[in-house]
Amino acid sequence: MGKFIDLTGQRFGSLTVKSKIPKDHLSDAMKRTGGAYWLCDCECGGGRISITTYLRSGKVFSCSACAKEMSRIKISIDIAGNRYGMLVAVEREEPSPGRQGSMWRFACDCGQETVARLKDVRYGNTLSCGCMKSPKGRALGKQSMPADRPWLRQAAI
Repeated sequence: MGKFIDLTGQRFGSLTVKSKIPKDHLSDAMKRTGGAYWLCDCECGGGRISITTYLRSGKVFSCSACAKEMSRIKISIDIAGNRYGMLVAVEREEPSPGRQGSMWRFACDCGQETVARLKDVRYGNTLSCGCMKSPKGRALGKQSMPADRPWLRQAAI
């Protein structure tokens, strides 16, 4: 076991370490981990108990209330104009109720438009508006598949 490091007064993200929690105040599960536990105050006024390794590694940097609030913040990526297989991103769409992930409207090389999840398009699960199911679409798809991503070319055949 390593040397004890006193974290009292140190700051980790929005947490400030207030004091070390004595072993006799820990639950049995916490005692089994073998690390030191710390009582921390958050900037928002909340608090949290955390183990040394989580604080020092950055795994824990705020109280539970702040962590929940940060998970609600949606980060949107602007991909307008980017090409994915036969699709070119046009604009972001509002997702339908019950759909997860950001939805985008794409222009296909065949002239049609489609709405698809960004995740499906980026991972190569959606390569066209559906036109590649026809022989004419497959021929068009072979021309527009990027050479540096051969797995997409094979999926079009």
